[in-house]
Amino acid sequence: MMTRSRALRIGMAGTLAVVAAAGTAMFGARLDADDRVSTGGKSSFTLFIRETAEDFALRDDKGPKGRAYWEAWGRYHGEMIEKGVFKGGMALPAAKETRSIGPVEGRVGVIDGPANAESMPISGYFIIEVEGWDEALAWARKAPNATTGRVEVRKEYPAPGMPAR
Repeated sequence: MMTRSRALRIGMAGTLAVVAAAGTAMFGARLDADDRVSTGGKSSFTLFIRETAEDFALRDDKGPKGRAYWEAWGRYHGEMIEKGVFKGGMALPAAKETRSIGPVEGRVGVIDGPANAESMPISGYFIIEVEGWDEALAWARKAPNATTGRVEVRKEYPAPGMPAR
């Protein structure tokens, strides 16, 4: 039984789709007045880490710069765990090691490389659960690459038919 229903506008491939989203009965999460997903007063966000080629190269640097790179990420991750906001995440391999699925000669095929070649491909992500946008953006500002790359912050929402974490 649905406790509440609300229409969400979700942009999908340049079009606007309207999806009926139910409250706690269907998704295990609720939509608040601002269409934000929340569970127990907190919201889930994914921080997509985008690094420059120079920063990404530090992963393989065995010298002091490489050690400093990994130590900075270790401190950032450790602070998230200590504060209880860390819910998941992973460092990702170089974009050259990525495969995408998409149209190839009129059929769905495998494409070598990321879906969108950029100067700063996604190199990792963190899933955090915090009070809202302000706190999510505060964590993004703390990322070691915030001054040289980019941290993309996206609020998660329950998709129809997919259980909330």
